[in-house]
Amino acid sequence: MQRKGKWITALRSAQQALTERIKQVRRRHYGPRGKAEFAEKLGLSPDEYQRFERGAIPPGDVMVRICETTGEDLQWLLTGVSARGTVVISGARGRHQDLLARIATLLDLKPGVAGPLDAFVGLLQEGEHVRSDAATATLPDPSELIPILEADELPDSWPNPDDDPGRFPLAAPPKEIESVIQTCPAGLTEAVECVEGAEPDLRSVSIVTLRTGTEHERRWVRSRELAKCFPGMLGVDISDDAMAPALSPGDTALVVPEVEARLGRPALCKFAGESAPRCRVWLGEQGGEVCLGRSHDGAEERMVSSALLWSVEVLYRVRSAA
Repeated sequence: MQRKGKWITALRSAQQALTERIKQVRRRHYGPRGKAEFAEKLGLSPDEYQRFERGAIPPGDVMVRICETTGEDLQWLLTGVSARGTVVISGARGRHQDLLARIATLLDLKPGVAGPLDAFVGLLQEGEHVRSDAATATLPDPSELIPILEADELPDSWPNPDDDPGRFPLAAPPKEIESVIQTCPAGLTEAVECVEGAEPDLRSVSIVTLRTGTEHERRWVRSRELAKCFPGMLGVDISDDAMAPALSPGDTALVVPEVEARLGRPALCKFAGESAPRCRVWLGEQGGEVCLGRSHDGAEERMVSSALLWSVEVLYRVRSAA
């Protein structure tokens, strides 16, 4: 009987892992609001697709369509283990085979780099050259800007994306840019890697301070691929050292309002009576209390659940290189 229980537990764990990989593929290729679009690409109704994100196992033909539509590895989707450990690029020169194999291995280990890598290749193909001095002289495209908000700008409740399918107003790009005041190079990495102590996979972005025609000067994270993948993304500056050195004062946490906090991952949590959100590791709720972890000293904080206004997962950390 005990062996049967272990088997059932293992099966449920495998089902949950498959569900998370399907969600990960959808977020990476269609963004947090892309369920309906992804379902359409797969030839499914939104309700049919939603079943798979709730834990139902897709039939084999749907699994194949997911990979054909997104270019993902079928073996990885099924098992979590990549099938592309060895890669042979037909007709490529020896040094190119090695480079392409390294890129394929990197994509298997860290699928999140696919978007930035694709954007970088696009820049090479277009012959564009990104330089700090050129960025200060050229007005950025508003569609590639992610706003960095002050603590007092954050609402006590986020709008329901089902009621308002458009971009969250505070995350909307500027309608008019008068001038670029400053451009600073910065490094971008997934926040969970920082908290877990993994070697950060830094990607280059920039933080620009702009003067617009309708508001005061504001700082923005400039990243075409992130702004495209996450239309509602916004940045919030870290105000305390509870998560240092992974997320330190002066760093910017990038969040999407509808991506809720997940167990064991860094999160921004807003409580009633507090002007700024707390950046902590989300440890869940139990006994009417919210449990939060601190990386700095390993301490645990407990707050009454009724005081929690919202909690969102910190997806990326941006740290100025200046």
